[in-house]
Amino acid sequence: MVSVAAVMVLLATRLRVSVPSQFYLIQAERARTELDWAAAVALYQKAWRHDPKSYDIANSFGDYYLARATWNAAQRQEWEQNALVWFERAHIHNPHAADVLVKKARLLDARGDQAQAHQRYRLALEFDPTNASYHAQLGLHYRRWNKIDQATASFIRAYELGGAGELPAQQLRQLGLL
Repeated sequence: MVSVAAVMVLLATRLRVSVPSQFYLIQAERARTELDWAAAVALYQKAWRHDPKSYDIANSFGDYYLARATWNAAQRQEWEQNALVWFERAHIHNPHAADVLVKKARLLDARGDQAQAHQRYRLALEFDPTNASYHAQLGLHYRRWNKIDQATASFIRAYELGGAGELPAQQLRQLGLL
């Protein structure tokens, strides 16, 4: 039986790691929202130093690099690569977080890596086959690569499931099916 003292020591150790990392993560997110890139990266790095096993920090750091890629065309490939690295770290720390797989898939799709993107979308759907948003994203992937039959099937599935907003209906109307 675990003693109360042992539990308290474990909790205290975890709090020493998680509380500062969460504080820095919140500050980093605020800086990113304000497009204060230098402050954001410094705060993300501090958060990561406090908790290098945090899915949330790795995922947010990936979002940071993705935002940088959006705002800086000259360094887009470098920032996208950094985003992929951080999304991969997030996936390692929480292999059941399918959202990060979809983020990676969208990024790979935009970079022209059809096979890798498709693999990530399919894996996300294996984790959560009733997620309408994942079906809609897979539909967009198929549409991008001119696979209209597969796109149609994905949009129909997303539409039937509901919860993916207007995207499935819009796509089905464009395809002449609604």
